[in-house]
Amino acid sequence: MYARPVFNPLDMSKTNVVWRFYTEAAEWKWQTLSAAGEVISESAATYKSYDDCIRHAEESGYIFKPAEAKKSFDSSRHVN
Repeated sequence: MYARPVFNPLDMSKTNVVWRFYTEAAEWKWQTLSAAGEVISESAATYKSYDDCIRHAEESGYIFKPAEAKKSFDSSRHVN
């Protein structure tokens, strides 16, 4: 197996990446993927918990953004 390059968040040529978090043999790993789906970088280690995986991904440039709250539907504004 070969080592993949470490993702450098300051490298503007790789700003359009997707972070993938997945389990392998009951342990968590992360990868960065290009828009074409090619693996740019990945964690060298596996992590016992999702939170540990996220924490280590942040050290490699991942920025955690929690989902925004959904706007509630205001039925009083709905016209039939």
